[in-house]
Amino acid sequence: MPKNLKTITFLLASLRGGGAERVILTIAKGLSDKGYKVDIVLVKAEGEYLEQVHQNIHLVDLKSNRAIFCIPKLIKYFRQENPAVVFSSLPHVSLATLIAHTLAISKSHVFLIEHNTLSLSVKNSNTAKGKMLPLFMKLFYPISSGIIAVSEGVASDLVSILKISRERIQVIYNPVVTNSILELSMEPSKHPWLGNNQPPVVLGVGRLTYAKNFQLLIRSFAKVRDTLAARLIILGDGPDRPELEHLVETLNLSENVSMPGFVENPYAYYRNASVFVLSSRWEGLPTVLIEALACGTHVISTDCPSGPREILEHGRWGTLVQCPNESKLAHAISDVLVTSMPPVGQDFLNRFSLEQSVSKYQSIIERVKN
Repeated sequence: MPKNLKTITFLLASLRGGGAERVILTIAKGLSDKGYKVDIVLVKAEGEYLEQVHQNIHLVDLKSNRAIFCIPKLIKYFRQENPAVVFSSLPHVSLATLIAHTLAISKSHVFLIEHNTLSLSVKNSNTAKGKMLPLFMKLFYPISSGIIAVSEGVASDLVSILKISRERIQVIYNPVVTNSILELSMEPSKHPWLGNNQPPVVLGVGRLTYAKNFQLLIRSFAKVRDTLAARLIILGDGPDRPELEHLVETLNLSENVSMPGFVENPYAYYRNASVFVLSSRWEGLPTVLIEALACGTHVISTDCPSGPREILEHGRWGTLVQCPNESKLAHAISDVLVTSMPPVGQDFLNRFSLEQSVSKYQSIIERVKN
């Protein structure tokens, strides 16, 4: 049990229903369970995961609409709380954190967690702010105590784009495999399509955004329906919902595609689906892919940068498909629906376990806090 109860802080924009937010909640609780005093500081306290913050974790709401506007409140937080170690997620939040840390003349150690492939995020950004992000990151990221990348692909991309020394970046896989999700996966699914004697179900999970490319999944599913009776469920919400719903109608799939939005227990969906498909244009380390494997689901993924190839060990644990290719993805889905694949081994699951991840975060904390 740690002797020093100085605060360990996690900084996020919000607790909306995304993979990065769920990961941080899991790590924060894991450290709290080991006796650390943990704060979660949010630019704005909103989102589906708010109710999942553990009672032993202190939630701080900066009540700002944008990260840049919360810098004065962050300065005050640094001076009043003097956290031993700060972990900041997502570049715009990390930049605000580093500015506030500098202006507060804080002695806290700030580590930046990178969840995504920066080069592709910037390339596909529609805003000037997004395009200029690497410039600001090059200026301010060297101030940090270090950077944590969620995959080797993310780390390599950061080195290439920001010209950061690889020695300053530590790869820590997300803590995806927990006893909790395995238990939740055994609960009955509330969706009528996942009952007995139903056609096979193809499952997609994620924020409905351009990066996740659910358009590809829907179009590929339409090709599957030409030869097989199947259904598609997509869990999640986001700005692309109207476009995706229109696509479903255009392809005459309304009776065979369900988009129930955010659900509290996606793990029961994984367990009962016939196949999980990741259709993303890019990723960092796709948590949903690991969750599906942990729940015993067959998986197919686009071979996008970065994460799927690393997770699936070049196709050992699932099917990798050229990105984007509707026909090849449809063919892969059809193949999995009529065949079977071997389950992942315990060694695979251990790579993404809560114990493994929290242990590495604890090592960082103990190395710098004293």
